[in-house]
Amino acid sequence: MKTKKRLLSLLLAFCLLAGLMPTMAFAEESTVSVWDGNSVATAYESGDGTEANPYEIATAEQFAYFAEQIKAGAGADAHYILTSDLDMTAVSWEPIGGSLQNDYYAGHYFHGNFDGQGRCIAYSISELSNVGPRSGVGLFGIAEGEILNLTVNGSISDVSKIEASWLGGICGLFAGNITNCASNVDITIQEGNSNASFFGGVTGEVQAGAMQNCLYSGRIDLNFSAAYGDLYAGGLSGTVYAGKIDACKNEGDISVKAANGKYGNAGGIAGMVYTGGDPVVSEIRDCYNEGAVTSPRNAGGIAGVVSAVLSSGQTGTATSGVYSCYSSAAIAGDVAAGAISPSLSKMNYAGEENGRANAIVENCYYTVGTDENGTLSTNLTELFQKLCEISEEGIWVQDANGVPRLYWELVVAPEPATFSVTFQDEDGTILDTMAVEEGDDPISLPELKDDNGNRVFIGWWGIDSSGSSLYYAGEKYAVTEDATFIAYWDEIITLTAPFTTTVELGDSGVPGETVFTLEIMFMGEVDEDMYQDMTISASVTTNGKGDYDGAMTFTGLSQQLKSMLRQGMFVQQVDDGKENWTYDDAVWYLVLADDTEAAAMALSDGVEPEYEPEYKILIFQATCEETENGSIYYIDWDNMDWDSPEEKMLFTNAYTAHDYTLEHNETEHWDECGCGDVQNKEAHRYGEWTVTKEATETECGEKEHTCTVCGYTEKVEIEKLPAAKPNPGTSTSTNNTDTNVQSPQTGDNSNMTLWLALMAVSGGTLIVIAARKKRKAA
Repeated sequence: MKTKKRLLSLLLAFCLLAGLMPTMAFAEESTVSVWDGNSVATAYESGDGTEANPYEIATAEQFAYFAEQIKAGAGADAHYILTSDLDMTAVSWEPIGGSLQNDYYAGHYFHGNFDGQGRCIAYSISELSNVGPRSGVGLFGIAEGEILNLTVNGSISDVSKIEASWLGGICGLFAGNITNCASNVDITIQEGNSNASFFGGVTGEVQAGAMQNCLYSGRIDLNFSAAYGDLYAGGLSGTVYAGKIDACKNEGDISVKAANGKYGNAGGIAGMVYTGGDPVVSEIRDCYNEGAVTSPRNAGGIAGVVSAVLSSGQTGTATSGVYSCYSSAAIAGDVAAGAISPSLSKMNYAGEENGRANAIVENCYYTVGTDENGTLSTNLTELFQKLCEISEEGIWVQDANGVPRLYWELVVAPEPATFSVTFQDEDGTILDTMAVEEGDDPISLPELKDDNGNRVFIGWWGIDSSGSSLYYAGEKYAVTEDATFIAYWDEIITLTAPFTTTVELGDSGVPGETVFTLEIMFMGEVDEDMYQDMTISASVTTNGKGDYDGAMTFTGLSQQLKSMLRQGMFVQQVDDGKENWTYDDAVWYLVLADDTEAAAMALSDGVEPEYEPEYKILIFQATCEETENGSIYYIDWDNMDWDSPEEKMLFTNAYTAHDYTLEHNETEHWDECGCGDVQNKEAHRYGEWTVTKEATETECGEKEHTCTVCGYTEKVEIEKLPAAKPNPGTSTSTNNTDTNVQSPQTGDNSNMTLWLALMAVSGGTLIVIAARKKRKAA
């Protein structure tokens, strides 16, 4: 836990140190994403991997995802950017690209573009029991392409055995361009075994590539109990093969120890500068070293060995060189030591007639120690002048103490420019001013209160060298130059389109108060959000027959309202299903007309004209066609007379209510209108019969019943009663006036029918009783 906290602390501290390198875009505010050693993202933050839209790595989990993708061979040639500092120290890091303990040619490796954008990555590698042959160790194992603007911090330690492999703070073996990078990775090996391997603070080897504007400030401490081949260690790179290191600096101490003292070559910049064949050049140029170097064989302030080889069968020139460099650190070598480089080796196996092999140290200086391949210079001012004479202009600068430094170390940022931002009203009145320094956060544009009149604050017209643009209150504006903001006001206006609704009566019915409304059926290409705050009304109240005038009114901010109405719209009457009414299906087209084209153009550019133009809504007849796909609204553009619009929209509504009375005949009743319309015809619905006159033997009676709906009364005659018959055994003398003997029938003879029915029932009952008695007797 203490080690992890120390690494995290070093990460932040080294970010500040690396911030001295102006070519790196280090963030002013840094956030650190810490990896748990296990979690892996499933995608990048953003991007598609192209140069224009690189993959964004914003978290430690996304960097772990990046490593897995490269290992699988996915996205190896893509573009990436890093947007956060990362702490990947939770577990021993597995290098990206190549493979440990295997031939690197068999593995996938990175060959794209990785831009650290000045961010830092902390990692650690420990307890590697066996590395090689030809494997890479570092944040990246094997890589090509381009790595730039990246800082790494951490450690590589406890490597038990490494064979013919490369080990570097940023990358083990790198073949490409590495620019504006810094490494503070400590490389420590105790009691290890090695055979012909390469160790560097930034890369183990730069092969057929270039390193520029890079810094190493860690420590390299190698102690091999057994070594079976040459070892090469350098502050920037273990070796440079067919490549170049330019304008780089080493601050880290380098110590190499081996049980067999004949092995071990170390240099402040590179352990070896090597080339073989033609036309191949390897060089170190415009670099300097401030780190102590100790090695059992060759130790150099800039390079341990400078070697060029022209092999048999080759022709031309093979050149390895160190140019315009200096060292100011102590150098110690058991076999050979030099303040610049103690060993210049050139071997021509092809013969002088076929070519040359050149190992060169030229125009190099040192302030302490000795070296026949360089020049002692203890006067820092003279040293600075000499370096400036032999290098390109601007490479070398002096610090406050006169020490020669590289241009990227001491570039003093100019004082930030101050820009003036002015806010003024539309009449030119200055409302506010403010001073903004270059690099400050974008300003938030203020909001003005609506005035007491009819004006409404909309936003600001921002005017700068790029032109003018409309900004709204609260919107951010990045100030990069003087700018003026003019308040943009609008007013609430009302535009109208008149219409007349004519009420006609189709029958004797008279309607009461009735409201008719118009609605927009179709509008041009207008964003609905644009007019959602507008008020649109169009209704008229009628009361009986006649013409009723109304107006369709549009109320809202003038610019939005005018913009909407310029698109044109189709209007119809709303059919809300009122009973007995016939609605008009007429369609009208409304469009805004400006009194001058210039005024319209001025308004479209957001500039009010010098005069207030008159606006009015033009009215034209239109058509609606119903199709299987819905309603289609259109006007006859070809024959439209724009100079002769209609004065108003016209709608006609007919009221067709009937005035019914209840009529009847002898069999039916019905509702009948004066227009002849008949409804609800049906047979009478009678109540009970009522006898109004009793029938006698000499006169008929009468009865009636009445329809309960219409009141019609039906009368029916009752037949006379039958004459009375003489009673047998009774005198029929006409003088017998005893009415009790024979009572003549009167009234309704239905009473006689009732008596006969009762007698029949009684007789039937007697028969049943008699029958039952016979059964019992039997």
